[in-house]
Amino acid sequence: MLNALTVSIAIMIIVSKFLDCMSTALHITHPNQESNPFARIWMERLGVNTVIWGIFTLSLVVTTLVLYLLFTWYNTPYYKTVFIHV
Repeated sequence: MLNALTVSIAIMIIVSKFLDCMSTALHITHPNQESNPFARIWMERLGVNTVIWGIFTLSLVVTTLVLYLLFTWYNTPYYKTVFIHV
């Protein structure tokens, strides 16, 4: 039960980030439209779509790594519960 909930939360994180990036990619056409100053700088340097999908890729890698660690190194109910509640 806890394993299924942990995987479900990870999938929801990935899906929500994908939808966030998709809506951002549809609405932002110029870096000046971005409210995050850090992202705006990177968008000016690398391009809007490159940064948007790069951030999605980074979040996908981090979420997958955390899920892997939760099922290998930190395979206890405590850590999985912390992941679910954070």
